Amino acid sequence: MYRIAPMFRCYARFGIVVMLCVSALAGIGLASILEKIRSSKRRRIFLSVIFLLIFIEFAPALPAPMVNAVDPPPVYEWLAKQEGDFTIAEYPLEDDQEYFFWQRIHQKRLVNGAQPGTYADEVRKEIIDILKPETPGILKYLGTRYIIFHPDKYLKSEDVPVIGEVPDVSKQRGLKLIKTFEDAGVYEVVVEPIKPKTRINAN
Repeated sequence: MYRIAPMFRCYARFGIVVMLCVSALAGIGLASILEKIRSSKRRRIFLSVIFLLIFIEFAPALPAPMVNAVDPPPVYEWLAKQEGDFTIAEYPLEDDQEYFFWQRIHQKRLVNGAQPGTYADEVRKEIIDILKPETPGILKYLGTRYIIFHPDKYLKSEDVPVIGEVPDVSKQRGLKLIKTFEDAGVYEVVVEPIKPKTRINAN
């Protein structure tokens, strides 16, 4: 679908268009059904059932998802044991609050978190695609030793070329898999540094 209609890079955006069309058709159908129900009591019962179904459909899922602050993910416990002063990058490369939350465990610098309009944000745009040939070299230039790759986050991240598509990191020659966990993989950056080509100066 993305190749046919690239304006719907995020599947949810196309869902809004579908929902609008479905709502219009449902309204026409509901009006037609209500015309055939002459009893006002039956109409109220019928509408109550319809509203109840709509409420159930759009009700928030409970219990609400929470972060377990007591038991850190194993990948961050492993990272905390790695000696040296170095930087890591977590992919998808976005401002995920969990990345910053678990930084208190591993105590390593993060590439993530660039402010819009800054030099750092311009660099971020060059390395947002993990499969881009220059990405590992630029990360190396930034002092990055490891990349923490989260496949599950790609299913809902908006900072990716196609939402829901998980990149095949094994195709990236500049990265070497050194450790795997249940929900993450650790890749070492094994290329020569490449200076980023940004539109604005670092100063």
